Amino acid sequence: MEKIQQMKYIFFKTKQQEPDEPKYRCINCSHPLKELYKTYSPTIQKLVECDKCNKIADNLIEFDNLYIIINLILLSTEAQRHVLYNTTCKNLYKILMIIIMLESYFIWNEVTEKSEINLNNDPLFMEKGFYLSTLQIASSNLTFFIIIRIISCWAEDKMYRTKNLTLDLLRGFMLASIAKFFFLPIIIWSDNISGLNRSTHLTLVIGYFLISLIYIHSTITGCTRKISASAILLSFIINKYIWLHLNFKNIF
Repeated sequence: MEKIQQMKYIFFKTKQQEPDEPKYRCINCSHPLKELYKTYSPTIQKLVECDKCNKIADNLIEFDNLYIIINLILLSTEAQRHVLYNTTCKNLYKILMIIIMLESYFIWNEVTEKSEINLNNDPLFMEKGFYLSTLQIASSNLTFFIIIRIISCWAEDKMYRTKNLTLDLLRGFMLASIAKFFFLPIIIWSDNISGLNRSTHLTLVIGYFLISLIYIHSTITGCTRKISASAILLSFIINKYIWLHLNFKNIF
């Protein structure tokens, strides 16, 4: 029983939070903080300075969400830390569900366009195909995340080993998945995009997603960008190798 508990701790690294344990992090140096601002009166609040870098710990709490989204698109490390550590991240779960549906529709549309079956006379085929595409995408994302988590056991920095790395990586994975919203142009203008342009657009979207994941992985684990790039690319290759042998296209 004790060995099972030790294995659970090694993988999930769940630490019981003490009352005085820091809940936030500085977006500049990732130093743990107990609070982001101090309240002196109902109308007076002051942002806290980081004890390590002597900068404002998180000045992004004063900015609009649109500004933060733009910085996330530009792969700002400060914006990533702000979302991952200093917000609740509740909307990321909803966004991930939307992205899975979007990606599933893209895969399903690609398969049905190449199918010889007349879909207008077989509505059940359409419904089945979309459900199978959703199952494939959800399972593929899950295995990709599990592989990243396993590899991150050897890739993380020592100073980051006391926190819940699994939950942080899950939030980071969901945050990087926002890059897949760029699938929308292919879906909307599918009739006006040639095969070469479609492949180029798809490659750019996947490349941007992987780069975002590398930046976020480096931010969470404290590794250098080279180590994070090796971990993410290795995970991506392993995941693709697995799913090349578990292809759903023959089921449609």
